[in-house]
Formats: sequence, C-alpha cells, structure tokens
Amino acid sequence: MAENTSPTKLGQQYNLHVMNMQSPNRFDFENEDTRNSTSGSVYGTDNERDIWSANARGTPLSFSSSGNNDGDSAKADASTLPSASFGGGGSNISSKVIESLNVQVDTLSNTNLQLTSQYQEVLKKLQDAVDREAEWSETVSKLQVHNREINTALEDKTAELKECDNNLLAIKKEYEQITTENSKLASDYKELSKSLGSLRGQYAKSKIRKNILQSLQEEYKQACNDEIEAVRNNLDMVESKIGHYNSDEKQKLDDILDAHSVLEKEVTSRKLENETAIEELETKWNDLSTKVHLESITEHYSSFKSELTELCEKMDIPVKQFPQTTRNRTPNMVMERSRFRKPTPDASKRASFYGITSPMLQQGFKIPDVASSSAGKPKNSVLPGVKSKR
Repeated sequence: MAENTSPTKLGQQYNLHVMNMQSPNRFDFENEDTRNSTSGSVYGTDNERDIWSANARGTPLSFSSSGNNDGDSAKADASTLPSASFGGGGSNISSKVIESLNVQVDTLSNTNLQLTSQYQEVLKKLQDAVDREAEWSETVSKLQVHNREINTALEDKTAELKECDNNLLAIKKEYEQITTENSKLASDYKELSKSLGSLRGQYAKSKIRKNILQSLQEEYKQACNDEIEAVRNNLDMVESKIGHYNSDEKQKLDDILDAHSVLEKEVTSRKLENETAIEELETKWNDLSTKVHLESITEHYSSFKSELTELCEKMDIPVKQFPQTTRNRTPNMVMERSRFRKPTPDASKRASFYGITSPMLQQGFKIPDVASSSAGKPKNSVLPGVKSKR
C-alpha cells in the first residue's frame, strides 16, 4: 500500500500536475513503464494514477457519482479514437485528431477545474478534520491527564470511602449503644417525671408552709423584739435599783457584821454559863439518882419531871435536848463552837444563831433592821446555836 502523505504535500503535487497539463509540452509523454513505476511515489492512491495516465494519453475520463474512479473507467475507449494511417490524406486525419484532442483537452481542463474545486473543498474539509483531530488529540491528552488525576482522586476517595465505611460501622455501633442508653434514659426520665410531679406537689405545700412560717416568724420576731425591749427597760430599771440596793445593802451588811461580833461575844459568855449550869444539873442528877431507890423511881418520876421542866424553862433549855448521860454534852458544845467560828459562804445553806435561814432569803433580799429586831426580841428566846421548837 502506498505511503500516506500530508494534505499540504498532496496539494502541491496536484497543482504541479495541473501546470504540466497546461504547458506546451503536455503531449510529451514519458514511457508508460517509467510513469507507472514513479506514480506510486507521486500519487498516493489508484485513482490519482488513473487520472495521470488518462491525461497523458488524452483519453477522456468518466467519473462515478460516488466520486470513486476505478482504473477501468479512467482508461480511454480505444474505439472512440480515429484510426490513424500515415498514407495519403494523412494531414486531414492529423487535423481531426488534433481537433479531437483539443476538444478532449478542453473537456479535461473543465474536468480539471471541477476536480480542483472539489479537491480544494476536500482539502479544506481534510484540513478542518486534521485541525479537529489535533484539537481532539489535545483534548484527549488533556482528558487522559484529567482521567489520571480523576483516577488518583478516585483512589483517594476510595480509600476515604473505606475509611468512612469503617467510621460508619463504628458510628453504627455507637449509635446502637446510644440508642440503648437513650431507651434507658427515657425510662429513667419517665420515673423522674413521676417523682418530679410528686416533688412539685410537695414543693408547693412546702412553699405554702414556708410562707405561713415566715409570717409567723415575722410576728414572733416582732413580739420578741417588743419583749426584748421591755426586758431591756426592766433591766435598766433593775440595774438602777440594784445600784441603790447595793449601796444600802453594803451599809446593812456592815451593821450586821458589827451586830454579829457583839452577838458572838454574847454567845461565848452564854455558852460558858450554859456549861456551868449543865454541870450543876448533872451533879444534881447524879446526886438524885444515888439517893432515889429504884423502887421509888416511878413514884418520884412525875415530881422529878416537873422540877426538871421548870428548871429547863428557867434556863431556856429544851427538854428534848437534855443529856441522858453525864459528861456527854461537852464535846458537842465544842463542835458547835467550831461551827460558829467557820460559817459557810453560801447564804442559802448558812443557819443563823436563831435556827433559821438567812433573813435575806426569807424576806426577798430585804435585811431587817438590826436595831428593831434586837429591840423587839422576846426575853425567853432560845440560846444561840440551839434550834427552836417552832
């Protein structure tokens, strides 16, 4: 098969062929063998070689409607050519041949013009096709590059898709766990909603109670403030009274201490007198007990008791405290004397010489006047240190 040539080179060869056909030496033909041997390198197809041989021979060409000219259709019909004889009348024949050849040349020239226009159209279409092919090739190369980029991106996206699938599986597991937790939370929420309803009811009740308690607290606070104010006023009054009372009590206490010293001296002297009287009574008792016979004790008991009672009344001694045996009263008297010398500091527990508690406690912190109490004292009062029968 003949090698393909570019459209530009093919057009140049065709134009050269047309110029040769229109030159004066157009009837100088080459050897057919030489022409056939070189036509393959000049024309790329069988149709072009047929056109060249027909033009060289001066044979008219017949073209099919499809534009494909076979070698048989391009060859000249030998029957149409006049027979040449080189005898007499050869000049007429030559002129006829030349005329016929000129007609054929004109026909071929017209045909050549038509072919030239067709060739230019085909060449233009071919050039357009080549341009489109170049554009398409460039587009294809770009698309190939883009395709490689897309393939690379597709591989990346595929890897990302696999990673997304793995992430999706993990997310599905997490979703299942979260769904389970949400169901648990929903049940817990229902229970909490029920508890919240009861708590809200309790809160409303507690709020009402709180308001009531607040109002009561305000009232109680106001009452307490009023009481505190009253107590403060009373306290101020008491403090003022206590101030005056302390000054008076101090003076009274000094008077009591002076009276106490006087009474202590009197008690000491009376104790000595009592001891002497008791000793005398014990002596008399012993004398009487020795003189009186046991059989006459019952008879003399009443008279003795009356005498003893009289004697005790004269000496201001209670009968129940009269000693039953001799020499047993002296130690008790010594103990009583020691108790008088060390009085207790507690006023509520300290007994006076008259057998009663402190007059301050009995009379509401009011100490009686010593002078008036001593002035109104009866003569038959009990001795100091001895409790009264009353």
